[in-house]
Amino acid sequence: MLSGCKPYRIEHVKRSPIYFNDKVVEGGVNQKVTLDDGTVLMFEPIQAKTTYGRTGDEAREPLKIREETEDGNVVLRALIPEHVLVNLLTCLRAEEYELIYDQLLSDEALAAYEQNGGLPTFLDYMKRHRVDLAKLLTRMIAGIPQQQLKIVRLSTDVSSCRLVKPLNEQFKFQRIEVIRRDGNYKLLRLE
Repeated sequence: MLSGCKPYRIEHVKRSPIYFNDKVVEGGVNQKVTLDDGTVLMFEPIQAKTTYGRTGDEAREPLKIREETEDGNVVLRALIPEHVLVNLLTCLRAEEYELIYDQLLSDEALAAYEQNGGLPTFLDYMKRHRVDLAKLLTRMIAGIPQQQLKIVRLSTDVSSCRLVKPLNEQFKFQRIEVIRRDGNYKLLRLE
């Protein structure tokens, strides 16, 4: 009696670590997926080829959009609009609202909150809308590889991030605006 092997196909799909925090990439979340037709998708992180203007030893290391320093402080970086989305979602999940306030908000957003009660007002807003924002951000980030996230430049410094229609209509918040200042993107507005 002969037994046969059923052929199957393996596809290696490269994903940029820009879109995912280190825990997702290193932790192996969805690194291997088997489709209905038997195709096996193997997800692998792409090694960054750009140094983002960094030099020396720093240029050899992968870019970290979230880094914990030796003294326990957290430093957030956002070199593209997607970094703001990932950092914002990570902070919302960990309820790090003060970190958002201190490092992710643009000067314009900070000024608006300062006129209306400052940090306590911001904390209240984030706590009330945490779940709705997290839902939107999760869907936006998941939609990046399928080009379901539209990032439209509104001016030289301001960009608008939203899901394509009809996906955007499923969420309470539909647009996140970011602004570029001194080489980093910051959160300008949630709508």
